[in-house]
Amino acid sequence: MVQKGDFICSIDKTELFGRLEDRKLDLEQTRAQYEQIQLDTSLNLRVERDNILNQKYIVQEQELILEQSQFEPPAIIKQNEYNVEKAIRELDQAQERYRIKTLQEKARMMEIAAKLREDELEVSQMVEVLDKFVVTAPQDGMVIYVDYRGSKVKEGSQINSWNPVVATLPDLTTMQSITYINEVDIRR
Repeated sequence: MVQKGDFICSIDKTELFGRLEDRKLDLEQTRAQYEQIQLDTSLNLRVERDNILNQKYIVQEQELILEQSQFEPPAIIKQNEYNVEKAIRELDQAQERYRIKTLQEKARMMEIAAKLREDELEVSQMVEVLDKFVVTAPQDGMVIYVDYRGSKVKEGSQINSWNPVVATLPDLTTMQSITYINEVDIRR
């Protein structure tokens, strides 16, 4: 007979503890990768932004040179115009490179963030399952341990994952009894 909340049995946790520790290590590794990718992303994008800024200065410098060369021979003016066009083209390329890099880094961050969420979820599910390894009585009653292949569940018994029932608490208010009586004793 048990009261509500009384201990019924405990299932061996050693195998799940090993898996949980492995998952926790994987989670820490994923967190480290996440932080590393964040740092790499900010550094990569900073380099690209600096490159764009430098390219803007080069464009301004080439435009100033072109402006100052208006009294130079036509060949030098043409050369300076080409230099301005080339600087503008390089600025456009740097801006496009920055846009693509931003998309790449965003994709990398989303990928590692998804892996991090997956690992966190897996660890939390394992911790949640660990709490269910201790079976307590949900209500007052009489514990009836389940019969597996002719023997009752006892310490050291293997539990089938397809049928994880260890014990039942029957409703004692309505019972059905199957009784076997010898023919000789039926009249009594």
